[in-house]
Amino acid sequence: MKQQVLLLLVFLLLASVSNADSDETRRKMSLAHKKEDYRNSGYFKKGRIVYKEEKLKMSILHKGKKLSEEIKIKMRKNHKGMLGKHHSEETKKRLSKFNKGKKLSKDHKRKISEAHKGEKSFMFGKNHSEETRQKMSKAQTKEKHSQWLGGKSFEPYSPDFNIGLKRLIRKRDNYRCQQCFRHENELFTKKGKPDKLNVHHINFVKTDNSLSNLICLCRSCHSQTNFKREDWTNYFQKRVMI
Repeated sequence: MKQQVLLLLVFLLLASVSNADSDETRRKMSLAHKKEDYRNSGYFKKGRIVYKEEKLKMSILHKGKKLSEEIKIKMRKNHKGMLGKHHSEETKKRLSKFNKGKKLSKDHKRKISEAHKGEKSFMFGKNHSEETRQKMSKAQTKEKHSQWLGGKSFEPYSPDFNIGLKRLIRKRDNYRCQQCFRHENELFTKKGKPDKLNVHHINFVKTDNSLSNLICLCRSCHSQTNFKREDWTNYFQKRVMI
């Protein structure tokens, strides 16, 4: 019994010495990292390039690790540092150059979408002021809009793009949206009234009413075609039912 007690005391004594050494080591490291020459070293140098091999090592090292709630709270506080501030023009240019040509994966897009839904959205329960609305409206008018095509959307449809032609296209496409494949009976307006399928010009030329250039889309899918028009044209030309 006495031997067990002695062994326990020895173990506790060694543990306390080990902890003291650990604390002392941490203190020395902290002081060393605060020195000017260390802060100016290549590791902390502004604009330092992180190569793919290094990124891979960092990824493997941190894979599967779970952050504690305390660290998560600290990270949230640190990420609020830009609240009410703006990037300089130089920083904006660097960020633009860095992100140019990058494409987000579908999974990444889905995560971003989920992160901004409902109560998670930074605008949840808030409304833009009248002044902000006017600024946004002016910033997106005509030539200033990123999707401005010289007033193409204001061009009139030709007379032969009539109700009879639209009915023919809807019947040909089995009254289904050719993107999400919902039936026309499943479509409703925001007010809850029955909605009809839109007949979309694949090449965005309103005067080209050939059957191979027309396709049925629901209102939601049709609105998506206002972006990356060339990609949508190529996509639907392969999908159209002739």
